[in-house]
Amino acid sequence: MRLIDANIENLVKKKLKEILTSYSQINEALVKKSALTKYVFSHVDKILDSLYEQDKQNINQSRLEEEKNSALKK
Repeated sequence: MRLIDANIENLVKKKLKEILTSYSQINEALVKKSALTKYVFSHVDKILDSLYEQDKQNINQSRLEEEKNSALKK
């Protein structure tokens, strides 16, 4: 009976170790994914900010040109 109990205990320990290893690998992958997601979104955010600023400058430039053209027509 003790031999059977020891075999069962060893199997349970082996399976628990496999589960913990899998959990650890999944957790590591999630941490990497999270870091990568933050990195990508921070760069996307910077790009969008840059595009927004360029757009604002283009709109202001267009307004200035329209005002200049309007003043020249008068």
